[in-house]
Amino acid sequence: MDTLNNLELFGFSVLLITKIIFGIFLSITFLQTGLDKVYNFKGNKDYFVDHFKGTLLEKSIPLLFPLIIGQELLAGILSSIGVILVLAGYDTVAQLGALISAIAFISLYSGQRLGKDYEGASSLVPYFITSVLGLIILSIGS
Repeated sequence: MDTLNNLELFGFSVLLITKIIFGIFLSITFLQTGLDKVYNFKGNKDYFVDHFKGTLLEKSIPLLFPLIIGQELLAGILSSIGVILVLAGYDTVAQLGALISAIAFISLYSGQRLGKDYEGASSLVPYFITSVLGLIILSIGS
């Protein structure tokens, strides 16, 4: 791992740059989706109610929808703050943001699978892998 810390790009540690990039990616992903659900709450909730009609999750949407929004916003906020703290040498908040991101993707993935939207579920896999890889990278050198 010491080799990773010694690699440089434009005078900066490649590891540091990578940590920042992961944090920015997760920040953008979850702040955008979380805030979209907040600002268009009714439209998004109606979509989920329709999307999960006739499935095991149909009656749970009023409870699960706000929980998903909370996960997304928490992941985005922690990732954003984490980027700033990574620059100061502290990775813990960014790690927590990546962990909450992975949990949010598992929640979304589970919902899509239970809703029998296999195509929608499969589209989340690269995001989940990215969040887990980000968690691993953010843990190097901590």
